[in-house]
Amino acid sequence: MTITPSSPIAEAASDAPDSIEIEIFGQSDDRVPVVDLGEYRPGQTISCKVTVHNRTPDALGFDGLDMTCGCTKVTPVRGRIPEGGSQDFHVSISTKRQPTSRNQQVAFRGLLDGKSQFFVKLKFAYGGFVSFRPRIVHLAHSKGEQHSIPITAGKRASSDSVDIRFSAPLKGLEGALNLETGIITLSIPDDFDLSKSKTGLITVESMETGHEDSIPVIVTAAKSFSVYPRLVRFHPIDESDRVTASVMLRLNKDSRTKVSDRVKNSLSIRAGEMQLDTEIATVAPNIFRLEMFCGKDEIATKSSVELSFIDPVSGKRVLETMRIFMPSRH
Repeated sequence: MTITPSSPIAEAASDAPDSIEIEIFGQSDDRVPVVDLGEYRPGQTISCKVTVHNRTPDALGFDGLDMTCGCTKVTPVRGRIPEGGSQDFHVSISTKRQPTSRNQQVAFRGLLDGKSQFFVKLKFAYGGFVSFRPRIVHLAHSKGEQHSIPITAGKRASSDSVDIRFSAPLKGLEGALNLETGIITLSIPDDFDLSKSKTGLITVESMETGHEDSIPVIVTAAKSFSVYPRLVRFHPIDESDRVTASVMLRLNKDSRTKVSDRVKNSLSIRAGEMQLDTEIATVAPNIFRLEMFCGKDEIATKSSVELSFIDPVSGKRVLETMRIFMPSRH
């Protein structure tokens, strides 16, 4: 069986080979060679003719084609290739408008009564494109931090040939692109206002072709603390009608003693209007175990616990809500 692509290949972004002569000696998938169709720009339709020559001692009939990608259309879908004969297949491949990798492979298989008769693999490369790999980015930013966003670009692209733009809410951010590592390093100035979260678009554009891609980016100030677990599990204390539960409070940014004391002195834990008795144990300079106590009947009708304290970074009182789990309810 010999596969010969037509020449030339339409709309190629680089020169494709005029013809490829490949001998296939078996139907095992791992022995089927791949026909290289060349390089294309995103969003183009690849149209080519693949000629399958039957070098087997028997005719190859096929009553259907199996495609590995919905982007591929092949005709005819039924036919018969006599011994020593050939069959032209007209192949149309719709390329992705926003590819996330440089190379793509598609294949189609001729079937007869569900059994493979021949197998054709095609591959091509994307050129003249630049694309983000994630489709949305959420950055929890702390002062002095830099952030990395993965990116993919077409062959022969250079960092100087890609433009990076920020929409109005993200003005002031700075991005440095390194295509060797496939990373945009994002810097957020110290004076960037994060009193409220900012949502905007980052756009990258290939200056060679004008192809561009955008992703939404959410920037918020990183929390200076964390509370876990988020599900508070109360359990009985011996035979009494009181129950207890505990959570851990970790200060992420500043573990100085005076800051720790400020958090402990301002700590309040409530369930609805009820103030819970609390014991605070220092596990580490910046980690506390908060042990809560209350009556079983008092907490039975509550669905959540609210923990509040003075944030050591912002100086403002913050509120964390955690759900309650009571074994007797389940």
